[in-house]
Amino acid sequence: MAARQLQPYRQGRLDGLCGVYALINALRLLCPRLDEDACERAFCALIQARARQAASPLTVIHAGLSWRELLRLIGVWQRFAAREFGISVTVSRLRVAEPSLRGLWRGLCRALDGTSVAIVGLDGVERHWTVAHAATPRTLRVTDSSGLRAIVRAQCTVGRTRVRYQLRPSEVLVVRRGNRSHTAVAKNLHRSRPSPDA
Repeated sequence: MAARQLQPYRQGRLDGLCGVYALINALRLLCPRLDEDACERAFCALIQARARQAASPLTVIHAGLSWRELLRLIGVWQRFAAREFGISVTVSRLRVAEPSLRGLWRGLCRALDGTSVAIVGLDGVERHWTVAHAATPRTLRVTDSSGLRAIVRAQCTVGRTRVRYQLRPSEVLVVRRGNRSHTAVAKNLHRSRPSPDA
């Protein structure tokens, strides 16, 4: 039998843990001193919290995180970072002037100022959570669990699609180290329903 060239599977192709990895990668970008042991502890804490929320452990691995489920983990994540690492992390929705790709991209360019990162929900060609850490008028630089390094604006839309990345302003969270009460921020995220100009 001739040897076949197979493309190896990467994290995320057979599991739905990209949301958990996005939370950990956001924390690492904001606090580069975190080592692998610290990140493993954060991973375990998030998986345990998600397992308590889900109907079965398989759901944690297979189904991934919806927007609502990601929000439910934010408070756990913030409390863990504060308790274990002494890091206060604030989270807010991305503010956009208009719910268009142009408005969203401008909002990301403003928000990614070197002191913050953004957890971004992708849909369309792929349902995925990633972390953007820099933006130019044409490109988002990402730290991603599946190896993605950049998202080009020309490959994106805010409309429904199956061939491009669909970005939703309501599924972008701006994260920064700060001094605000992390539990208050988590409660505010759960209470308010996203609006296009929020």
